[in-house]
Amino acid sequence: MFKGEIELEAELEDLMSILAESETEFEIEAELTPAKRTRGREVASDQIRAGVTDENKVTDAIFYDLHPTWKDKRLPSNAARAIKDEWIQIRNLIVRPMLQEMACSGWESDPESFAKRAAEHHLGVSARTTRIVRTANPPNWACNVSVDRGDGPVVLTVQLSPAEKLVRVGPASGPSGQMMCYKYRCVAANLVFESSVCSGSAPQPELEAELEDLMALLASSDLQAEAEVFAVPRLVFDLQCAACADGQCVACQDQHCAACPVARGDCRTVLNDAIGEAIRLANNAADRVEAAIRVRAELRDGQAQRTAQLFHLVFCHDPLETVPWAGGPSGASVAQRFRAVAHELDFNQGQRRMRFICRPARVDCRQADPAESTCCTPNDNAFTVPGIHSTIFLCPLFWTDQNLEGLPDLSRRGGTILHEMLHNLYDLDDSMLTGRLNIPTPRRFDAHCYKAFALWISDLSVEQFVLDACNQRACAV
Repeated sequence: MFKGEIELEAELEDLMSILAESETEFEIEAELTPAKRTRGREVASDQIRAGVTDENKVTDAIFYDLHPTWKDKRLPSNAARAIKDEWIQIRNLIVRPMLQEMACSGWESDPESFAKRAAEHHLGVSARTTRIVRTANPPNWACNVSVDRGDGPVVLTVQLSPAEKLVRVGPASGPSGQMMCYKYRCVAANLVFESSVCSGSAPQPELEAELEDLMALLASSDLQAEAEVFAVPRLVFDLQCAACADGQCVACQDQHCAACPVARGDCRTVLNDAIGEAIRLANNAADRVEAAIRVRAELRDGQAQRTAQLFHLVFCHDPLETVPWAGGPSGASVAQRFRAVAHELDFNQGQRRMRFICRPARVDCRQADPAESTCCTPNDNAFTVPGIHSTIFLCPLFWTDQNLEGLPDLSRRGGTILHEMLHNLYDLDDSMLTGRLNIPTPRRFDAHCYKAFALWISDLSVEQFVLDACNQRACAV
């Protein structure tokens, strides 16, 4: 186990200490039903309007509103895991998205500040904004931004489409075809831009206003809560297992496929959700690291400080530390690897069609040939084989619910896929760091370390074997 492993928030610990010793006897349902989510958002909205923006305090308020009979009472210790899981779900699925949306709303309602950030990101060079003129008002505002790059002034037009979370930037006097588009999101109250495809011309304000009215109507209905049950999109990938339900798998290409062990042969649905979770874990890790390296260490806020502490705990140095062979801050290349995992798992972005193959477990597997791909050892969750590209082999343990404390099986499976994708994309070694024994920072080359960081930064537990494997790497050689 790493020294100084980060514990759960103080509020959650206080809650657990109160609930751990109860003599009340009843079952606890940790799943957030649509009705609970709807009520949770109502409570969160009340808290935010009252000026409460601490995510833990808002989560506590929702938790006790949903379970008023539990407040100041004590529950059996065997209920602790379910309670903790529900508290974490409330925070991750309700509170954090609402606080993030609130942060974005602040930027969207400040056209001049938003336009300045977008223009500077678009130019990608040192530039000084000299003038901003608003040419259209919120919500679909536009601004002309005059920028001095040192070699003469440039005037850019910046157009916001809040319904799409999209901003268009380009020359104020140029044709519309020269516009560049960026998706934006808010991380730790900062704007983060990512290049995106411009979907046609900028939307007409009247049409977008109608769309926003429709979205507002839907947001207050039960349809939103019901739709969130199916929030994970249908992803593009191939799954080869025997005995799948109709439409769940493609034909096996060899005679070694194991049967789908999921009830009713529904392996594709389970895997689809796990891939979606891997994408979320990878993007969240990248977001957090990028936020931590965006400012000098002494200017980091509380969240960025915690990110840097976890990064140091796993990789043994601050994310701002320069790594010569990585071409800059260590955190930049680590975040890039996480981002690449998310990008390549989503066929619509990376155009990589991943192949997942079910394999049976055998006690004698790989004893004769370490590169054998026809079976799993009994302890394998999944594996990859060098030279077999865009392929992940899935083992019985991957599908089996393990009910680990603090690590829902959805996140465990997502972390496993993230781990194996790092093998596919970067050949990050798990065993001997073959050919890289003299690299001064060996943990940056171990997929276990990346998985540990991604789970920890999402406030999840990490399997002990993952910690042990990463901890076997020296901080430096």
